[in-house]
Amino acid sequence: MEVLKQGLQRLENFGQLAKNFIAEGKANLAVAATPMAIDALFGSGSFHAGGLNPTETEFAKEVSAFEGLSFQGSTRGAQGLDGFLYQGNFAPTNIKEAVELQQNSSGGERRILEDAENHEYSAAQADRKNLSLYIKTTDKNVTVQSVNKFISDWGDGGLRRLVNKGTIKQITIFTQNGVVRIEKGHITSIEKQ
Repeated sequence: MEVLKQGLQRLENFGQLAKNFIAEGKANLAVAATPMAIDALFGSGSFHAGGLNPTETEFAKEVSAFEGLSFQGSTRGAQGLDGFLYQGNFAPTNIKEAVELQQNSSGGERRILEDAENHEYSAAQADRKNLSLYIKTTDKNVTVQSVNKFISDWGDGGLRRLVNKGTIKQITIFTQNGVVRIEKGHITSIEKQ
């Protein structure tokens, strides 16, 4: 729970710092504000988009801020892998997580499950193991409470089943009002205050 609390606070701080750098004229582009915000938050972080598209890049920045780690994007078209989270400011030598990203704006909790199943299948086809899947939904009907209920209603199936297969080790879901994490079959969640 404390890990999610700290991550949520870092994410909120990251967004505010980037906005402040732009508003104060210290950076006139979001591209310039991102490294400044990451550096102000972590002291020695870095972000490299690699082959990610602009939408994936923005979400990867949020994930990096949430986890308090640097990010290196994979090459464009890498099957079942969007990048790596690592400690440090330079080359990703101390890799903490291999990452897959997904965003959606509709379809509710069922869409989250379908997206997770598709990512698990794609990663398994590429023989990937122990990935961290990050899903961001902007669907107004999806909340921390609704995701927790959805997971509970499925019991050991659904999203819980996916993290126990070996391909995906954890699923972190960003909703409009907080974050839900499923890891080793356990669910942890935190709502924004």
